[in-house]
Amino acid sequence: MMLIFFCDKEDKLKDGFLIHSILQLAKTLHDKIDFMSEEREVKRVSNIISRLVKKVDHGKDLDKTLNVFTEARGLFINLDQVTETLIFETINLAVRCHAYCKGRHNAKTLNFVKACIAYAHITIPTLEDIEKQISLFLLTSQVALLNGLIGETDSVLRQALIQVDENFSEKKEDLDKIADTLVKILGFLVIVPSNPEDNFF
Repeated sequence: MMLIFFCDKEDKLKDGFLIHSILQLAKTLHDKIDFMSEEREVKRVSNIISRLVKKVDHGKDLDKTLNVFTEARGLFINLDQVTETLIFETINLAVRCHAYCKGRHNAKTLNFVKACIAYAHITIPTLEDIEKQISLFLLTSQVALLNGLIGETDSVLRQALIQVDENFSEKKEDLDKIADTLVKILGFLVIVPSNPEDNFF
């Protein structure tokens, strides 16, 4: 299969026309998946598309890479594994941007990392797995804080806590997971400053 050929190549996908063509081929594969598809087939297709997503890299032109991820989000909306991969890769773009500018953002780079955080913020709720949602919200808030986005950090953390509250369960195994999640969130809150838009202390 042609898509597997590109998955196995060591080279990153940089050519815009080639990426578009590959995504359209992958979309055809995606569209064959429905509620009657076997789990093994869903996983196989998800793995292939996720590997392709990870291959996309326009180097320091992070905007172009983000545009590809934005297009891909709409193409592969029915595959949670692919959506999760897109979220991770987009968050990683924000980390790379921080590294490239050495933490000293200008207006362009700041807007870019805000776009990455917004992408994750609105995409995470589309995942079915609540635990993954909470984990990704926490990760996104950490990357937001890394880039000095206090308001975004606060907003994403609130969303994580809302998910914990709305999906609260008194089952012992669930309580253990909730306790572990809250410990992680509280540990992170120790280093999160108050949102200056709300109050200073």
